[in-house]
Amino acid sequence: MLSWANFAEGFLVENCQSCHASTSVDRHGAPAGVVFDTLNDALEQAARIGVRAAGDDATMPPAGGISEEDRALLAAWLACGEPGAPYQSTER
Repeated sequence: MLSWANFAEGFLVENCQSCHASTSVDRHGAPAGVVFDTLNDALEQAARIGVRAAGDDATMPPAGGISEEDRALLAAWLACGEPGAPYQSTER
């Protein structure tokens, strides 16, 4: 089962945090309120992450480099929500 600990946290750190960390020095235009520092941050932005990074017309990260397999895993994690988290995705 995909979880924050075994997939999503590492995915976001590797692919998103350079622009979407609250401590990022150069956010390259990323909106100030769109940060993925914690599980709750990511879950609050789950729909947006899904469209921008896991959707059919994914535009994030702008430099690319994410395999289709990893995009599919991200989509699966987003669709399932995080067991025990305060937010559970209702989009399936």
